[in-house]
Amino acid sequence: MKKSNNKNYNRIYNRIHLFKINFLFIQAIFIFILLSYDLYSQSTTQSPASFDFNTKGVVFESIDSLLEVRMRFRIQNQILLQTRSEEDLNIENSLFAVRRLRLRFGGYLYDKNITYNLQLSFSRGDMDFTNTNFPNIVRDAMVFYNFNPNLQLSFGQTKLPGNRQRVNSSSDMQFAERSIVNNIFTLDRDFGFQAWYGDYLFDDVYVNLRGALTDGEGRNSNTKKGSNYSYTARVEILPLGTFTNGGDYIESDMSFEPKPKVSIGASINRNVKTERAGGQLGALLYSPVTLKTLYLDGVLKYNGFALYTELAHRDALDNPITINASNDIRYTFEGFGYLIQTSYLFKNMYEVAFRFADAEPTERLKGNTKALQQQIITLAGSKYIAGHRAKIQAEISHLNDNSFVFDPNNSIISTNSKYWQFIFNIELGI
Repeated sequence: MKKSNNKNYNRIYNRIHLFKINFLFIQAIFIFILLSYDLYSQSTTQSPASFDFNTKGVVFESIDSLLEVRMRFRIQNQILLQTRSEEDLNIENSLFAVRRLRLRFGGYLYDKNITYNLQLSFSRGDMDFTNTNFPNIVRDAMVFYNFNPNLQLSFGQTKLPGNRQRVNSSSDMQFAERSIVNNIFTLDRDFGFQAWYGDYLFDDVYVNLRGALTDGEGRNSNTKKGSNYSYTARVEILPLGTFTNGGDYIESDMSFEPKPKVSIGASINRNVKTERAGGQLGALLYSPVTLKTLYLDGVLKYNGFALYTELAHRDALDNPITINASNDIRYTFEGFGYLIQTSYLFKNMYEVAFRFADAEPTERLKGNTKALQQQIITLAGSKYIAGHRAKIQAEISHLNDNSFVFDPNNSIISTNSKYWQFIFNIELGI
């Protein structure tokens, strides 16, 4: 009876928190409108303060030009349906939800070399609620100092320079969700210092260098013991010059590149004695584990055609399996992941896209944990109304999961589960 009461209490508690979050979002919009009106009124009497709406969002600039605020929002509404099996097409799982609801601010403060990025999330599935047990609203809170157009130093919380698909904004994806390779191996967000340098080496060959020294426990983490941190480095080479409008970090060839463009990237991360299953993400482990993760990725675009591929490998330098006094197991997924996706965007802004993704655990996870080998084949169609800012997407996926157990001869055998998944997605934002 007590367990039932506790569950009811937790359910009510979570609903109250979600109500508070949605109310906070409404308050933020309301205050923003009031401030917008006030600034606009001042601009009409004091000029040269400005209020503008353009591709950057809603933009305000102070009278003395020492303050710029850019505001953007976006909504992603989604339906997800999963069948029971490959043959039984009855729906076993379904989700009707606001997948993402984001409010984002950017600009510069007091000096045009000092810029910032603030991003808040307000939907349950966007707040890491399961693993943190509290409304994890803050996604990005970053301050940048731009020494020149080629060199930048930053401090705060944001995405690490890991796999390209994670660094891509979820608002710029050509599928409704990122791949299972990203979901399993991504570094996601962390708090600390980051640096970037980019310039031409010679002719059209451009290089990006990125590095990060961060906490290692993900966004909005608690106090940790010791000085065990996360170290990330990334290098990118663009042998045919830079992409139009930053297209190497936008899925689909939205710019219809008139000449072939290529970017090849590699990242490495070492997270020392992390307490979470995915380093910066996931459930708490029973004992700390040091993780080493490697990513290789490449993107090619030309005249509406886009090809992207990604390879990921994670190694737990300690035992990936952690056990408590009751012999319960929690583990970090070490293994390999591979992704390839390709697409063609027609001039009328309809697109077809195909993806294959595979993730496989190492031998010491097979038979000892519930780690699955997963393969997903996805076919997607999209209609871009205003680029990635307003779009309609539908996709169907075939999923193949293999679980592993030991047979009586102590050999590993696998059992197979196949099923279908359908996602319908509408996104609108500025």
